[in-house]
Amino acid sequence: ISEHGYFTGPLQALPDGRVFYINYDGRRYPAVWRIEPDGTQKKLASLNFNARLDVHKEAGLLIAQTELCNNASTNYDLYIVDADSGKKRRLTKCARYRFAAWMPDGEHIIGVQNQSGQSALHLLDANGRLQEALWSRDDGTMVSNPDVSPDGKHVVASLWRPQTGWNLELFDIETRSWQLL
Repeated sequence: ISEHGYFTGPLQALPDGRVFYINYDGRRYPAVWRIEPDGTQKKLASLNFNARLDVHKEAGLLIAQTELCNNASTNYDLYIVDADSGKKRRLTKCARYRFAAWMPDGEHIIGVQNQSGQSALHLLDANGRLQEALWSRDDGTMVSNPDVSPDGKHVVASLWRPQTGWNLELFDIETRSWQLL
Protein backbone atom coordinates (compact mmCIF):
# COMPACT_ATOMS: atom_id res chain seq x y z
CA ILE A 1 0.00 0.00 0.00
CA SER A 2 3.03 2.28 0.03
CA GLU A 3 6.13 2.59 -2.09
CA HIS A 4 8.32 4.10 0.61
CA GLY A 5 11.41 2.13 1.52
CA TYR A 6 13.79 1.71 4.42
CA PHE A 7 11.36 2.04 7.34
CA THR A 8 7.59 2.26 7.09
CA GLY A 9 5.35 1.66 10.07
CA PRO A 10 3.57 1.35 12.39
CA LEU A 11 0.37 1.11 10.40
CA GLN A 12 -2.99 2.12 11.95
CA ALA A 13 -6.43 2.05 10.28
CA LEU A 14 -9.73 3.70 11.12
CA PRO A 15 -13.21 2.26 10.48
CA ASP A 16 -13.78 4.81 7.67
CA GLY A 17 -10.99 3.17 5.66
CA ARG A 18 -8.27 5.77 6.22
CA VAL A 19 -4.84 4.34 6.98
CA PHE A 20 -2.04 6.16 8.80
CA TYR A 21 1.63 5.25 9.00
CA ILE A 22 5.04 6.70 9.72
CA ASN A 23 7.43 6.86 6.80
CA TYR A 24 11.17 7.21 7.09
CA ASP A 25 12.89 6.52 3.79
CA GLY A 26 16.42 7.42 4.88
CA ARG A 27 16.49 10.51 2.61
CA ARG A 28 14.02 12.82 4.36
CA TYR A 29 12.90 13.36 7.93
CA PRO A 30 10.24 10.93 9.18
CA ALA A 31 6.63 11.94 8.60
CA VAL A 32 3.16 10.65 9.30
CA TRP A 33 1.18 9.88 6.14
CA ARG A 34 -2.50 9.24 5.44
CA ILE A 35 -3.86 6.93 2.75
CA GLU A 36 -7.48 7.52 1.74
CA PRO A 37 -9.82 4.63 0.83
CA ASP A 38 -9.37 5.58 -2.86
CA GLY A 39 -5.60 5.11 -2.51
CA THR A 40 -4.52 8.76 -2.57
CA GLN A 41 -1.74 9.56 -0.12
CA LYS A 42 -0.90 12.73 1.79
CA LYS A 43 1.95 13.68 4.09
CA LEU A 44 0.34 15.07 7.26
CA ALA A 45 3.21 16.17 9.50
CA SER A 46 6.97 15.88 9.85
CA LEU A 47 8.17 13.92 12.87
CA ASN A 48 11.38 13.22 14.72
CA PHE A 49 13.25 9.93 14.56
CA ASN A 50 11.83 6.82 16.28
CA ALA A 51 8.30 8.25 16.47
CA ARG A 52 5.46 5.94 17.51
CA LEU A 53 1.82 6.22 16.44
CA ASP A 54 -1.67 5.37 17.72
CA VAL A 55 -4.95 6.60 16.21
CA HIS A 56 -8.44 7.29 17.51
CA LYS A 57 -11.35 8.08 15.19
CA GLU A 58 -12.34 11.25 17.08
CA ALA A 59 -9.29 12.22 19.14
CA GLY A 60 -6.75 12.07 16.31
CA LEU A 61 -3.25 10.70 15.97
CA LEU A 62 -1.23 10.20 19.14
CA ILE A 63 2.51 10.48 18.57
CA ALA A 64 5.35 9.64 20.96
CA GLN A 65 8.62 11.06 19.63
CA THR A 66 12.06 12.15 20.76
CA GLU A 67 12.60 15.77 21.74
CA LEU A 68 15.52 17.76 23.07
CA CYS A 69 15.01 18.37 26.79
CA ASN A 70 16.64 21.26 28.66
CA ASN A 71 19.32 21.53 25.94
CA ALA A 72 21.02 18.52 27.49
CA SER A 73 19.24 15.24 26.77
CA THR A 74 16.81 13.57 24.44
CA ASN A 75 13.51 12.35 25.90
CA TYR A 76 10.21 11.21 24.45
CA ASP A 77 7.14 13.46 24.51
CA LEU A 78 3.55 13.15 23.34
CA TYR A 79 1.79 15.03 20.55
CA ILE A 80 -1.62 14.96 18.92
CA VAL A 81 -1.78 15.33 15.14
CA ASP A 82 -5.12 16.24 13.57
CA ALA A 83 -6.05 13.44 11.13
CA ASP A 84 -7.37 15.92 8.54
CA SER A 85 -5.18 19.02 8.70
CA GLY A 86 -1.94 17.51 10.05
CA LYS A 87 -1.75 20.25 12.70
CA LYS A 88 0.50 19.08 15.54
CA ARG A 89 -0.05 19.96 19.23
CA ARG A 90 2.49 19.11 21.93
CA LEU A 91 1.03 17.53 25.08
CA THR A 92 4.08 16.94 27.31
CA LYS A 93 7.51 18.45 27.89
CA CYS A 94 10.46 16.31 29.03
CA ALA A 95 7.95 13.71 30.27
CA ARG A 96 9.71 10.54 29.02
CA TYR A 97 6.58 8.89 27.56
CA ARG A 98 8.26 6.52 25.13
CA PHE A 99 5.02 4.72 24.17
CA ALA A 100 1.35 5.70 24.36
CA ALA A 101 -2.07 4.41 23.30
CA TRP A 102 -5.54 5.92 23.26
CA MET A 103 -8.19 4.60 25.61
CA PRO A 104 -11.43 3.75 23.71
CA ASP A 105 -13.16 6.93 24.97
CA GLY A 106 -10.56 9.16 23.25
CA GLU A 107 -10.43 11.21 26.43
CA HIS A 108 -7.64 9.25 28.13
CA ILE A 109 -4.23 7.89 27.19
CA ILE A 110 -2.19 4.99 28.53
CA GLY A 111 1.42 6.16 28.64
CA VAL A 112 4.58 4.20 29.28
CA GLN A 113 7.05 6.41 31.09
CA ASN A 114 10.69 5.29 31.12
CA GLN A 115 12.90 6.99 33.67
CA SER A 116 16.24 5.88 35.11
CA GLY A 117 15.89 2.47 33.48
CA GLN A 118 12.47 1.82 35.01
CA SER A 119 9.04 1.67 33.36
CA ALA A 120 5.75 2.95 34.72
CA LEU A 121 2.25 2.69 33.27
CA HIS A 122 0.28 5.94 33.60
CA LEU A 123 -3.27 7.02 32.87
CA LEU A 124 -3.24 10.50 31.31
CA ASP A 125 -6.03 12.79 30.20
CA ALA A 126 -6.30 13.75 26.52
CA ASN A 127 -4.09 16.77 27.20
CA GLY A 128 -1.23 14.63 28.54
CA ARG A 129 -1.78 15.42 32.23
CA LEU A 130 -1.18 12.59 34.68
CA GLN A 131 -4.43 11.27 36.17
CA GLU A 132 -3.15 8.15 37.89
CA ALA A 133 -0.04 5.99 38.16
CA LEU A 134 -1.35 2.50 37.35
CA TRP A 135 1.80 0.41 37.78
CA SER A 136 5.56 0.67 38.27
CA ARG A 137 8.43 -1.59 39.26
CA ASP A 138 12.00 -0.95 40.35
CA ASP A 139 13.39 -4.35 39.34
CA GLY A 140 14.39 -3.43 35.76
CA THR A 141 11.11 -4.56 34.14
CA MET A 142 10.56 -2.63 30.89
CA VAL A 143 7.22 -2.06 29.13
CA SER A 144 6.81 -1.28 25.42
CA ASN A 145 4.19 -1.09 22.66
CA PRO A 146 0.97 -0.96 24.71
CA ASP A 147 -2.44 -1.44 23.13
CA VAL A 148 -5.77 -1.03 24.93
CA SER A 149 -8.66 -3.49 24.66
CA PRO A 150 -11.88 -2.21 23.02
CA ASP A 151 -13.65 -2.23 26.41
CA GLY A 152 -10.83 -0.22 28.04
CA LYS A 153 -10.32 -2.76 30.83
CA HIS A 154 -7.00 -4.26 29.71
CA VAL A 155 -3.69 -3.29 28.18
CA VAL A 156 -1.56 -5.74 26.24
CA ALA A 157 2.14 -4.89 26.01
CA SER A 158 5.60 -6.32 25.51
CA LEU A 159 7.37 -6.70 28.85
CA TRP A 160 11.02 -7.40 29.44
CA ARG A 161 11.64 -8.94 32.83
CA PRO A 162 15.14 -9.71 34.16
CA GLN A 163 14.18 -13.34 34.81
CA THR A 164 12.38 -14.14 31.52
CA GLY A 165 13.29 -11.61 28.81
CA TRP A 166 10.62 -10.32 26.40
CA ASN A 167 7.05 -11.65 26.54
CA LEU A 168 3.54 -10.45 25.77
CA GLU A 169 1.51 -9.73 28.90
CA LEU A 170 -2.01 -8.55 29.68
CA PHE A 171 -2.51 -5.81 32.30
CA ASP A 172 -5.84 -5.70 34.13
CA ILE A 173 -6.50 -2.03 34.89
CA GLU A 174 -8.92 -2.79 37.74
CA THR A 175 -6.68 -5.24 39.64
CA ARG A 176 -3.40 -3.61 38.53
CA SER A 177 -1.91 -7.02 37.71
CA TRP A 178 -0.08 -8.57 34.74
CA GLN A 179 -0.86 -11.97 33.22
CA LEU A 180 1.62 -13.75 30.95
CA LEU A 181 0.21 -14.44 27.49
